[in-house]
Amino acid sequence: MSFERLSNDDLAEIKLRVERATPGPWIHASEGIIETKIPHRRIVAMTCRGSDRVVAPLPVAENGAFISHARTDIQRLINEVERLRATRFVQNRRGG
Repeated sequence: MSFERLSNDDLAEIKLRVERATPGPWIHASEGIIETKIPHRRIVAMTCRGSDRVVAPLPVAENGAFISHARTDIQRLINEVERLRATRFVQNRRGG
């Protein structure tokens, strides 16, 4: 896996997607169903296996957990990136 620096434009695009998404937190309510937790439970996404003919069944529970946590995890990551960038900016201004 290669890592590329996250540009300010990239970060702005991610923030916009977060802002436009259904408010969270989201929960993995049951097998394959992702819902809002509050104020009213609403389905925001579904994961599924497809059919019994799938050669390698999909990890529905794991995918559900990943998707349901993405709503809050991404915002936390954005906050951390912005905090680190602000810290670096201050340090650079001080000559350190």
